[in-house]
Amino acid sequence: MSALFADPKALFATIAALLYVAAYVPYIRDMRAGKAKPHTYTWLIWTLTTATATAGSWYGGGGWSAVFQTLSFFLTSLFFLLSLRYGTRDITMSDSIVLMLACAAILVWWQLHSPVLAILMVTAIDGIAYVPTIRKLIAEPGSEPAFTWVLFFLYPLFALLAVHTYNLLTVPYLLMCLIANAVILSLCFRKRAISVP
Repeated sequence: MSALFADPKALFATIAALLYVAAYVPYIRDMRAGKAKPHTYTWLIWTLTTATATAGSWYGGGGWSAVFQTLSFFLTSLFFLLSLRYGTRDITMSDSIVLMLACAAILVWWQLHSPVLAILMVTAIDGIAYVPTIRKLIAEPGSEPAFTWVLFFLYPLFALLAVHTYNLLTVPYLLMCLIANAVILSLCFRKRAISVP
């Protein structure tokens, strides 16, 4: 335990992991109660992109942050599976287009041999994956638990602090998560629905 506190990077990675795990507990509870309705397309894309970002973090020398991202991948995969049962059935044409674009970009990525370009593409794809959830939150305020998104906002902050080597393989994905989760969090506090095409 003393070794953990002796290494600030390990401590930050541990805090990020605890926040990430803690975020899922109330979310799963609210899902089972029908209060939260995760968007299946969003979680499918996040599962694919998290796997790629995790590999990039290991390759780029992410250190303890890569360990955290491995945990993140497994929890995201679990959450995608849960969203198949408890998720929203509100799938629009724009949601389908986002999913197709993301899958097409992932297929393109598999043909490339540039890790940096791959991570930048995955970061962009992951950012696009937020669109269905953002659209859902604008149309259905209260369909996501705000407390969970507070934790989802905090975990990439600590994961960034845990990065051992800062470069284009280890930073862009976590930075995008921090910004996008802040957007989702702000929408969680909206009270009035807006019509979205």
